[in-house]
Amino acid sequence: MTSDDELMEQLRRIAGELDAVPELVTESAQAAFSTRRLDDELAELLYDSYAGTAADVRGVQAGPRLLSFGDGDVSLELQIETVDGRLAVHGVATGTIGDATVEAAGTGRYAAAVDEQGWFRVDGLPVGPLRVRVQAPNDATITTSWIRP
Repeated sequence: MTSDDELMEQLRRIAGELDAVPELVTESAQAAFSTRRLDDELAELLYDSYAGTAADVRGVQAGPRLLSFGDGDVSLELQIETVDGRLAVHGVATGTIGDATVEAAGTGRYAAAVDEQGWFRVDGLPVGPLRVRVQAPNDATITTSWIRP
């Protein structure tokens, strides 16, 4: 290694320690990477209990967040809340077949069994952006937008 290479390596190490990449940037990059599944149909956000509240501006959370998504005959009703520093997602899916999948940005996918009434639940998720995927009867994959709890 040349002295220039050694100097650059030292500068990289110092910058990494003193000015690390912010967590939000890392999470956003991971979420952007996961958009590689562009064949999914994006469900439309129909309702968000935090819309137009202080949570929009200050990130203040006043209890569980309720969201509704729809795409044709498929609908998803979600409740997201923080329990003991982890996220809990409870929902009901109509017009779908099979299980739901909750995807947490950068940490993986979590299968959620959907019961005969359409209810599903995933507890203990890491706090961070997430989205939900379901399968429509016509084999289309319906996905919510990324949700920042």
